[in-house]
Amino acid sequence: MKLKRFAAFILLALALFSFAACGVKEEQPSLSSASSAEPAPPEPEDSVARVMAVGDNLIHNVIYNQAKQRGTAELEYDFSYVYENVKPIIQKADVAFINQETVLAGKYFEPSNFPRFCTPTEMGDCLLDVGFNVFNHANNHMLDKGQKGIAATLEYWDTKADEDICILGMYKDENDLYSCHYIEKNGIKFGFFGFTEHTNGLSAPKDMTERIVYASQEEVIKKAVDVMRAECDVVIVSAHWGNENYSERTTTALTSLEKELSQKLADWGVDVIIGTHPHVIQPMKWLDRADGGRTFCIYSLGNFVSAMNGPCNMLGGLVDFDVRKDGRTGEITVENICYVPIVTHYGRGMSNVKLYPLSEYTEELASAHGCKSKTYAGFSLKYLNKVVTDNIEEEYLFEK
Repeated sequence: MKLKRFAAFILLALALFSFAACGVKEEQPSLSSASSAEPAPPEPEDSVARVMAVGDNLIHNVIYNQAKQRGTAELEYDFSYVYENVKPIIQKADVAFINQETVLAGKYFEPSNFPRFCTPTEMGDCLLDVGFNVFNHANNHMLDKGQKGIAATLEYWDTKADEDICILGMYKDENDLYSCHYIEKNGIKFGFFGFTEHTNGLSAPKDMTERIVYASQEEVIKKAVDVMRAECDVVIVSAHWGNENYSERTTTALTSLEKELSQKLADWGVDVIIGTHPHVIQPMKWLDRADGGRTFCIYSLGNFVSAMNGPCNMLGGLVDFDVRKDGRTGEITVENICYVPIVTHYGRGMSNVKLYPLSEYTEELASAHGCKSKTYAGFSLKYLNKVVTDNIEEEYLFEK
């Protein structure tokens, strides 16, 4: 009997030992399993998008008449000649902004000149081909053809719904006004909003469904910026403001509106302000904002193209910068800011209007510019370079 109990005790002890051994085995990973552990994931990479912006695309009658002379049976107005020298630059951008100063209402109205502009829709097709994908219409000429001109312009852009573009400044209705108008490139979402200081004394009909926004409507602007701020990585505002300048000398003078509203936009969280309207270039600067960040403000890019005749109106700017999104934190920085001066050239009688980067413009071309005989005999490369250096800090004048 004692022998049986002893045997049972031995069996129980062996069972307990086996169980404990199994437990130890489960707790100690094998060498093979330890060596096959997954490596730590790599740090997320930053995202970078290249942005370019130009000023007023102001289409006078000589420009659309010349485009019609170059047209064909398939393309009534061919504007490509005007932009062929700058197209290779624009096409390097991921995001390319332009202020389309005149309504694209050629489907319903004949082309027209100052003071009530209207431009053939072929211009929009041309700008898309050049490489622009962000089009602002908030400017003092947006009511030149009344409500019908705005509706026609928006109707034209609706035909490009399959294009990766962003339209701002004219809004279909209240809901569209406070919707997020954006374009997304390289994993970065850019939100855009546009307003104008005035519309040359023209007023929208009271029953107009479409919405436009004036600089005086600060609550509307802030609300729209808040929408962009909540949904986008970057907020860019187009501000059509300041005094027009037609003299032979440019000016760096900013209006009180430009100074005060630019700081408010910065404090509301806008990342970049693109100023247009004065038809001359004005300085660029960083603004400190309430949240501790900084806003980059370009007060005026001047004309991109026009058939004005003041020498200072022949010089515009293309601002070129990178937006970087930190892959780990999502923080946005604006960097590598470069300023590319652009010259509108034409011959006697405003013939053959064409754009040139200032770096490719020659003294021979300057000596033949049509404005020399019309308004300013001193037009020259020296004059153009002085206008640039008087307005733009040297640190921004380099070639990418």
